[in-house]
Amino acid sequence: MPLTAVKRKSPTDAAAIEADTVCKHGGCSRTYEDAKTSDKPCVYHPGVPIFHEGMKFWSCCQRKTSDFTAFMNQAGCETGKHMWVSEEDVSKAIKCRLDWHQTATTVVVTVYAKNYHYAKSYVRVNPIRLAICLVFPQQDGNQYNVDMELRGVIDVTQCKVQMFGTKVEITLIKAEPGTWAKLDFPREKKADQQKEDANKQASTKNADESDSDVDLDDLEPTMRTATITEIKD
Repeated sequence: MPLTAVKRKSPTDAAAIEADTVCKHGGCSRTYEDAKTSDKPCVYHPGVPIFHEGMKFWSCCQRKTSDFTAFMNQAGCETGKHMWVSEEDVSKAIKCRLDWHQTATTVVVTVYAKNYHYAKSYVRVNPIRLAICLVFPQQDGNQYNVDMELRGVIDVTQCKVQMFGTKVEITLIKAEPGTWAKLDFPREKKADQQKEDANKQASTKNADESDSDVDLDDLEPTMRTATITEIKD
């Protein structure tokens, strides 16, 4: 399976932001000087720049111009807080790999990770759901989170977790013997902040509304924490 990015917390400590860092919001050119800089309003464009047939404009306000300098100097159309670290930079900071394999009666899910906190990390399951949270103290308490709707039904009471120095291995027991075509059903991921243009936002909204999968948020986990065994090398 593909690499999954670990979501990191945006640095709020002034020491974590270098001087002269430029705000990452489109249309805002303010640079970071000290902690007070973050208190000043950020006037920016929440949309994306579009260049079409010689015209230049932002998808959020669509004030079109053919002059590049005029386009760059266009005042923002929304006011908010400065963003000193881009979400793209944050999402690339840490990555974990998730693999799985199965037999007729079991499914084994493996997350490859180092330096996570054994006690603060957890695995939660119910008959059709698997949720994994790994906490990384050395990475400012950032977390790796996975929440998936399983392709089949599992026997919660028989599931177990083993935590190794380089991986977490989760053994799920199938309620009925058989073969799963895939590990889980795909679920629409929601971004913390929409950066797409209005058309893409509408498409995402329609996809969410037409999703007929089971709403896992309505299910109460039958086992809050799976059995965890710490393995020492």
